[in-house]
Amino acid sequence: MSETPIMRTVPLRVTLSLEDSAHSNLGAATVHVTVTNLSPHPVSILRWSSPLDPRAIAMGTLKFVSSRTNETAPCLNIKINRKMPASGYFSMGDDQITTIPAGGTAQRDLQAKEPEVALTKGEQYLVKARGRWMGVWIHESEEKEAPKLRMEDALTGDFESNRIGIEIPAGGEL
Repeated sequence: MSETPIMRTVPLRVTLSLEDSAHSNLGAATVHVTVTNLSPHPVSILRWSSPLDPRAIAMGTLKFVSSRTNETAPCLNIKINRKMPASGYFSMGDDQITTIPAGGTAQRDLQAKEPEVALTKGEQYLVKARGRWMGVWIHESEEKEAPKLRMEDALTGDFESNRIGIEIPAGGEL
């Protein structure tokens, strides 16, 4: 009998950071997301609702909590209805799939700004990513052809990043 993938853990670590070139300004901030593959094998990730999703800020995957009031900044918290490919599986070349080599990383810069999230000028925020991987596939064998990534073969599981601080400057010209 084959091993049930749902029982295994997802071998990924999510880290948030601010880059020197990603300054906060005028009620906006750029958050740098790094997903590290902790597996000795390549992995493929379905980006939907993950920290690598281009809409992660609008979906509320990243939470911005005021360090002064302890309240979460208002966010759109959009829900996106997405359709599985007509074939019933994803392929490695699909634009919704990110593949990370063994021990490697995938990165994305996310711009936190209105209307996706309302950050107050002059405020400091603690930012953390939290959610659930919708699909992660570990490529444990060398396949001669590109694998078909079926949802029933995918690992799922929760993710939670480190917490970082962001300060939104109080002034500035528009």
